Amino acid sequence: MAVRAELDALPVVERTGLPFSATGAAAHVCGHDVHVAALVAVVRAIGRAGAGALPAPLLAVFQPREEKAPSGAADVAADPAFVAHRVGAVLGVHVQPELPRGTVSVRGGPVNASADEIEIEVHGRGGHGGYPHRTRDPVLALAEIVAGVHHIVSRRVDPMAAGVITIGQMTAGSAPNIVPETASARGTVRALDADRDEMLAAVRDVVEGTATAYGCTATLTVVPNEPAVVNDDALARTVAASLGGRRREDRTGGNGHGSGGANGDGHGDADAPGEPTGLVLDTTFRSCGADDFSHYGDVLPSLMLFVGTTPAGSTPGEGPGLHHPEFSPDDAMVGEVARALLASVVAAGAALVATTAEPADPLV
Repeated sequence: MAVRAELDALPVVERTGLPFSATGAAAHVCGHDVHVAALVAVVRAIGRAGAGALPAPLLAVFQPREEKAPSGAADVAADPAFVAHRVGAVLGVHVQPELPRGTVSVRGGPVNASADEIEIEVHGRGGHGGYPHRTRDPVLALAEIVAGVHHIVSRRVDPMAAGVITIGQMTAGSAPNIVPETASARGTVRALDADRDEMLAAVRDVVEGTATAYGCTATLTVVPNEPAVVNDDALARTVAASLGGRRREDRTGGNGHGSGGANGDGHGDADAPGEPTGLVLDTTFRSCGADDFSHYGDVLPSLMLFVGTTPAGSTPGEGPGLHHPEFSPDDAMVGEVARALLASVVAAGAALVATTAEPADPLV
């Protein structure tokens, strides 16, 4: 069994106000520090218990470059040093402020979206802002393009499938009274179970057709990033069975979206029977976030878990979220994530051994 934890931070100035907060222009505001600390805790626990405590050997993978291209996961998955360990399955975990504290989410199928960057450049004819009829305005064309691509999901994507397009950057012009020659924009196209290629083709239709309608030309550059994270169904069932007999929907009136727990505070009850990790199982969560963990799933059975961070009394999603400069899960999250990982490693390892004819090398 392999467990992946990410090493990298983000180019963000931290604003948590904590005594140990980062002082430079990089900070762990995506929870990677929690993931690394939890994996270290798991390795230390196994070291104290002895390698024989696990049904299958554990390979701890501390991976670089989850947040930027080229993908660290793609490099690790293809590296001969990784391949030599004959890994049978890979587990990953991510803290998730969209879930209440005390919740661990496990489900099969797509759980994170593919993510591709798009770069749009519109070329027109510049000129004086007082004589717009003598120009071919790329700013206006780009504005219509941006509006148009945001309608793609509602009109070109199956409403039963999930996808999202976001334009996060627009650049044009040098003065208020000058129509520029060019205007550009950058964004992201994400597909969970929507068709990735169809979404990108629709973006190209809108970009080129709209530019033509305004007497301009346009180029679309697609920068491929990550495929969707698709959890292995059998692995998800095995791990879910190990993480608790009671489910989040049992505690929230059956809809899987409430924040109250059995004791009313949204936390798992460590003494509840059938909940060895003290966490409540959720089987509904997925999102259009992206993670290069997907590259492990291209070559091996893989499973991404999500552990909730939103404390009792707060509504998931309303506080600082992933990549926000104030995002900082409680220190106790390290233990919660470690317990979820350890239970998952034991369950998945036992299933792996049961289905593997040739015994694994005793590698830790």
